[in-house]
Amino acid sequence: MERRSKEIDYKMSSMPPSKLPNLIKRLSWAIESSEQWKWERRIVAERLGSSDADTTDCLNFFVPKDRSQDISITLVVGRRAGFDLIYEAEVAIIRV
Repeated sequence: MERRSKEIDYKMSSMPPSKLPNLIKRLSWAIESSEQWKWERRIVAERLGSSDADTTDCLNFFVPKDRSQDISITLVVGRRAGFDLIYEAEVAIIRV
């Protein structure tokens, strides 16, 4: 059996602010293309006979105890869709 790794290969940041509106428009599509999204729908369909799952774990919200700190939101998106977003966002790529 092949071992799967969640080890980070690259980090991207420093996106031009002008790219943000288009990125936001495409996030729903990118999330829905993820294996996580598809798995959640498949499980609900198998168990309940419906593909309309009422929740998703494709978004995670991290709220620091320190109220002066910003909240972080992470998204799970499909690999191909994620690469498309990275390319379109023109972010700086840093090898970790």
